[in-house]
Amino acid sequence: MHDSFLVMDIYDAVLDLCRQYSIVKLTELVVSVHQDSQITKESILEQFVSRNSNIVGDWTQIAVEKKETEKFKVKIEHIFGDQDPDIWKTDA
Repeated sequence: MHDSFLVMDIYDAVLDLCRQYSIVKLTELVVSVHQDSQITKESILEQFVSRNSNIVGDWTQIAVEKKETEKFKVKIEHIFGDQDPDIWKTDA
């Protein structure tokens, strides 16, 4: 159950990073999780698809590294993607 919440948190954090760095097409995402975690690249991708995010697709590579880390914590190791500085602008 905790992993489900962590996958949602990954989605939110990645979307925030994409906004911050004007990423419109996520090409690579690497996260690290505790070695006993059930989080997979498929579960992360499913979260994006279920929330209708078009930032991921066939072009996206997701890697989940299992490490001896604190349980129920996720670290985004790196994120890469195509940028468009105008896409996240809001009219104020």
